[in-house]
Amino acid sequence: MFLMVLNIRHSSSPSEEVRRDRNLRNKHASPGRDHLEMGHRGQAHRGNDVQTPGRLAWAKRFLANLLLVFVGRAADCLKLLYPSQLKKYPSLQTKKVAVFHDFVPVRCVPPAQEEKEQFVLCAGYPWYTKGADILIRAFKLVSKQYPDFKLKLMGYFPDRSVLEELAESHPQIEFLAARPHEAALKVISACSIYVLASRTESMGRVLLEAMAAGRPIIASNVGGVPYYICDNENGLLFSSENVDELAAKMAHLINDKGLRASLGQRGHDRVFAEFDEAAYVRSFKRMLDSLQIESPSFEARSRQEPVASGKG
Repeated sequence: MFLMVLNIRHSSSPSEEVRRDRNLRNKHASPGRDHLEMGHRGQAHRGNDVQTPGRLAWAKRFLANLLLVFVGRAADCLKLLYPSQLKKYPSLQTKKVAVFHDFVPVRCVPPAQEEKEQFVLCAGYPWYTKGADILIRAFKLVSKQYPDFKLKLMGYFPDRSVLEELAESHPQIEFLAARPHEAALKVISACSIYVLASRTESMGRVLLEAMAAGRPIIASNVGGVPYYICDNENGLLFSSENVDELAAKMAHLINDKGLRASLGQRGHDRVFAEFDEAAYVRSFKRMLDSLQIESPSFEARSRQEPVASGKG
């Protein structure tokens, strides 16, 4: 007898996740405006922010979707990151599920550091999925009002030219190279505001890390984010891809140091009460216990099964 638990981590069906980081080609700061962009073979065409993928990419995601459903049906339990994660999978909604966060060693996160400089931070990759272009546009809208604040993007940059073109050599926007996890946590602990502008997100490990550091958070209201960030309680939420709303939320937090402190403290309290290492172990054990799998011990089986004497 064996147990199979399927850990579902993405926030939408694979067939819907068609926008990729390589499609960050918008040269305009105005959100929502149609513009000329270059297709994957160099042809100019009209679009919004990105091109759609080719048939091969669509086929791969369609097959991945079928595989997920196939494996999901065979699993004894589906481990989800937020309650509505199976909304796109009606055939899996009758399965036994367990909803809890991924393991994040939040007790390893250094406490908030004294602000030597004031900056908004976003860390991660891929940058289109993380909404880096949305964040850059929003920051540029408010940067002149707050010359002492910077925007820093930290992570892996296979091709930084697109983001640099969007930033337009702005003196308040910096790109930080990826670094070891411990060093990255120190940057998170030093930021004034952490922003996750993702277009799609299941949980966002970095949200728990920022909460553990006591940093105020602004995040897009997508996927599992509102399961972990409650608007106006331990962070602020904005509508995904809404540049103006994100800019307004940033300005609001920059102007209100007291609100930054209270949001950060409530986030810190919540992560250690509900999402720390011990909470993960409790949730994982509860999931296994709920399956009520009876597996007789070796001693019990040996008492039940007669042992051959070896005599002919």
